[in-house]
Amino acid sequence: MYSGLGDEAFAAMATHGVTETASGLWSLAFPKVWEAHNYTQPPNVMGELAGINLPCVALRARPSVFFTEALWAQWQRVSPGTVFLEDLSAGHLLPLENPQGCCGLIASGMAEAGMTGEKETPAVSSGVS
Repeated sequence: MYSGLGDEAFAAMATHGVTETASGLWSLAFPKVWEAHNYTQPPNVMGELAGINLPCVALRARPSVFFTEALWAQWQRVSPGTVFLEDLSAGHLLPLENPQGCCGLIASGMAEAGMTGEKETPAVSSGVS
């Protein structure tokens, strides 16, 4: 499951992704029910995604049982103004598996969506017509 992580990302996952229990055993930092809830929610948020009226960049890695090709296509249909990009070489932990590539996709998507980070300076009226 974590074979795609580099040494630094794996160390961060080991440090922050598990906690020691009162009995001295190790457990996931997030409860299983929380993880299961998040993995099963994508089909339930399409209505919310369709209502986003701001520039948006959507990233995905390889399709999975939790986020299928059909769901990706549905998202593209309901959000035509969103920039959709993918890295099919990574699994669901894309930001941890390929942080540089993920950052590049985000920057590329923001540029394509016109989100350069530069704020326009409003024109100042001199009062002279």
